[in-house]
Amino acid sequence: MEVLSNISLTINFLFLFEIPLTLWAFGIRYMNPFGSVPHASLHLFDSIIIITTFVLEVILRGKERELAGLIVVLRLWRLVKLVGGNVPISLDLLCVMVIVVAGVVVGAGELEEENAHILAETKQQLEEVMAQLEEARDENMRLRARFNHTELVSLTRDG
Repeated sequence: MEVLSNISLTINFLFLFEIPLTLWAFGIRYMNPFGSVPHASLHLFDSIIIITTFVLEVILRGKERELAGLIVVLRLWRLVKLVGGNVPISLDLLCVMVIVVAGVVVGAGELEEENAHILAETKQQLEEVMAQLEEARDENMRLRARFNHTELVSLTRDG
């Protein structure tokens, strides 16, 4: 899992490295949504997603990092940009994507709660089984001692 995390961080760093190179090559107007460059709002949105994802991956750890990784869904805009770059960014579409990501995060939280409940039940069952095992071991020891005593008594009678 750590290897995948490092790969993800490396890819994010490459995307992050691309932003200043793009600004250097095309200028600030490339990401100005009010300028004359077509699809500048998509470029700006893409840059914001890349920066946010990188910062969250570096800062957050554990479960929070996994949930923050769901921002990757918003990176589908890169695909939109590559496949059909003439798709204008609409507020409705952006809201739908944010709602989908939020729903996935909430769903993951519910799964986490369910998993915690299952884990607690499993631990309780394990403790019960361990107690039963200890009782069976004690009974086994008593029966062995009784058997050995009975065998010893029968040997002394015969002998």
